[in-house]
Amino acid sequence: MSRDAAMSPFTKAVYEGFSASPKFLPSWMFYDDRGDQLFRQIMAMPEYYLTDCEKEIFESQGSSIGEFVAGVSGQLEIVEPGAGDGAKTEILLEKWSSQGCQLKYVPIDISPHVLNLLKDRLSHSLPKIDVRPLALSFEQAFEKLHQTGSKRLFLFLGSNIGNMPMEKSIEFLRKIRNMMKEEDLLLVGFDLKKDPEIILSAYDDPHGITAAFNLNLLRRINRELGADFKVENFSHYASYDPVSGQARSYLISKKQQMVYISELGRSFAFDQWEPIHTEISAKFSTGEINRIATQSGFQILMYFEDKRAYYRNVILGPKLKQDSSV
Repeated sequence: MSRDAAMSPFTKAVYEGFSASPKFLPSWMFYDDRGDQLFRQIMAMPEYYLTDCEKEIFESQGSSIGEFVAGVSGQLEIVEPGAGDGAKTEILLEKWSSQGCQLKYVPIDISPHVLNLLKDRLSHSLPKIDVRPLALSFEQAFEKLHQTGSKRLFLFLGSNIGNMPMEKSIEFLRKIRNMMKEEDLLLVGFDLKKDPEIILSAYDDPHGITAAFNLNLLRRINRELGADFKVENFSHYASYDPVSGQARSYLISKKQQMVYISELGRSFAFDQWEPIHTEISAKFSTGEINRIATQSGFQILMYFEDKRAYYRNVILGPKLKQDSSV
């Protein structure tokens, strides 16, 4: 067995990211127990407008969304990659359940901890809903999902679609499209382009919570892989490019240093001011949303926006072959 094959996904990601130039760490690594707690704090910040915008849409227009997606039968299987704590989804589930919909909910997340909290909460607040969590990566979960007789709604909320480059987002949505029946639907959250200062403050807040969230990556590597990162030797840095629409987060090495990782049996060198890229969060124009939908095999059926037009939830349906004039 090769060394790579023997590594856990977490260990392999650290090895590959620190061996690359420039260095990087994938954003799914944020979400250990402490990372989950910090991200919940981020979502509660006034600067992090994304949560409030999507919540506003669901509270004010959730019933209309439900009428559209559930149709006449009122039976719906909801599949949600990147479900997180499911707080916003719970708003939809409560509204649709109260409208008489028969719901099965399949939340998917890399964090078993957050899924356990979600299932426990829903078992008390919405006991009639059949909740079947999958603590897997998207790729692993997609291998386990099979077409069923029920109409399915795929959810991809929180502007998670922005956490990958454009071509990767199209590739990801194509994978969902390939699993869908003609009557299935997809609801995607898109963070819209807006005042760059509003966007930047969401990723570099004055409370230091986003910085703590980013730096927790190093603490996790210390704990799980036996590394000797001195966290105080790194800082959080965020940037936003209004042309590409990409907000990016980095960890910056404040001094030249060597870090030993016991699990890998080797040290990694960090130059002074060398960045480690940890996250991308893209913002979208209407034209870019149309391009993503078309190139991934969908058609836009309906969309809903918050009152400030900061954020858009878009309902996509499979583009039928006779409509495929791309």
